[in-house]
Amino acid sequence: MSLVGLALPVLLGACGWPGSDQVAAAVRCVARPQAPPPLAAPLPAVWRTHSMPGVGYSIELPDNWDGVALGTDNQEARLAAAAQRSPALGDTLRNLVGEGSLITYGHPAYLAISTEGGRLDVGLTLGARYAISCAGAPLVDARSSADNPGQIRQTHFPAGDARVLTYEDRSQVDRVSEPYTNWLFALGAPGGQDLLLLFSSYRPAAQAAWPVVWAAMTSLRRAPPADVNGLDPQPACLFPDPAARELSAASRSPCAVPLGRRLAESDCGPAPADPDRTMDATIVPRGGGDGTPASGGTLSSGCVFGMPAASAVWLGAGPQGADLVAYVDLRFPPTGRPIASIDMRQHGGQALSATITLGGALALTEYGVGGVPATSLSETVVAPESRVHRLVLSAVGSTLRAWLDGAETVAPVHTHVVQPGTAGIYLTTEDRGSNIFTVLAAAVYAAG
Repeated sequence: MSLVGLALPVLLGACGWPGSDQVAAAVRCVARPQAPPPLAAPLPAVWRTHSMPGVGYSIELPDNWDGVALGTDNQEARLAAAAQRSPALGDTLRNLVGEGSLITYGHPAYLAISTEGGRLDVGLTLGARYAISCAGAPLVDARSSADNPGQIRQTHFPAGDARVLTYEDRSQVDRVSEPYTNWLFALGAPGGQDLLLLFSSYRPAAQAAWPVVWAAMTSLRRAPPADVNGLDPQPACLFPDPAARELSAASRSPCAVPLGRRLAESDCGPAPADPDRTMDATIVPRGGGDGTPASGGTLSSGCVFGMPAASAVWLGAGPQGADLVAYVDLRFPPTGRPIASIDMRQHGGQALSATITLGGALALTEYGVGGVPATSLSETVVAPESRVHRLVLSAVGSTLRAWLDGAETVAPVHTHVVQPGTAGIYLTTEDRGSNIFTVLAAAVYAAG
């Protein structure tokens, strides 16, 4: 992968330097347009804004990514902040920064990695759009084989027109040669330079990674001048829409669900960025009594929980305060009468709950207020498009908001339950029968 930068001068010699007689021919050999990838699964719910002051852009990456600007005077402070946000990535990010960017030609500016082995290198250079526009360029030939030919495409993002080179190679990981798929994007940047973004994914995970890479590219924006020696706060936003359409909006609205600190997350989706804050999965009897650790398999599509009759699955986040935002991505079983809820502020017999059913009913309920076991705050019914859903609950002060599959289906309501308490995800069936639930992802955050 390190040959990306070293090969650019060779490519420029073959395709022509900007302004030369060969530029027109280089542009003509651009291949077919690149179509957006189909979504086989929901995009990640939580994305963070990464400021890249060295290139004057920002980009959104999922919450299981972290990164640092390169070449700043406060590199150590940036690395320490990243390790605090994402303990699982701190050491690896530090080591990779020490090894240097994969973009070795021009000005390396940013490096980010994910808990799933993904990587992003960002930099500025000259002539990259022309260098990867030739189908017969040396880099494309060098990265191609009969089974895995390199591909050149062109596309458009809100940040501008882009050339895309997709190729595969191998890289040493813990002294083992591993196969990787790479996507190199080149866009025109102010000042006549080209912006390079190189995404890399472990090849078996590439099919799932590609829609996430595409969504990140749709979020790329010119950013106002930033202090290169300031710390990047990486503000987080939760997208209730499983397709995260707001990421690619030409005119971005303020974040609908801003987040604070990550407090707890399940290990059903991508590997947690903070393994010490993993939610516990427990089988609990519906009639009360002690719970037992939930047994079940963790698949590429999420955690599969087998639930015995007259029981429930509880994904517990522990005591987490009062002002919280939580979400769960889940697949309902096709049979029975399954229900799922996000519960918050459980303490002293009181609690809050947002509950959905297989039929599309969404209810907000408070428990234990004024001696009343349960008080309905709001109820609505939506027509579910599939059995895969994203439920979001926000509790800030006395105000509750809930979203189902991207739609805020009920107006904000007010609750009397305002004390801090335990939070988690509750899965069961109305008929108390046994069933199987699949959880794709879940997490609890402090409200932003």
